[in-house]
Amino acid sequence: MNAMTINTAAAITAIPADILEMWADGVIDHHRFASDEDRILSRFEDTDTVMPSADDLSAIGFDVVGLATALEAGLNPELFGKAYRLVDVAEFNIALAAGLDIALYNEGLDHLADIVAECAA
Repeated sequence: MNAMTINTAAAITAIPADILEMWADGVIDHHRFASDEDRILSRFEDTDTVMPSADDLSAIGFDVVGLATALEAGLNPELFGKAYRLVDVAEFNIALAAGLDIALYNEGLDHLADIVAECAA
């Protein structure tokens, strides 16, 4: 397994689920804003984000702990935010558990983001 491949099952051991969820929420919150300034301003006003919150992603069905692990391993949050609506959530969660090649997945997200942009135009 290279540095750009993750395996959430191997990366996460006997840490209590509530602790993992709090960690995942913090990681996703850190990556969901375009800048530190936006993250700080979001406490006081509406700011733009590059991806949804951990709560919103969890409600859709994403494994937020796995997603947070992927973000920490280099998953591009901006591309994910542009393309997550086209991602098969169940397959994504399976890929996270099995070991996800982050560089390859970023390339795929880039392609999906292009499709989203073309459809919006």
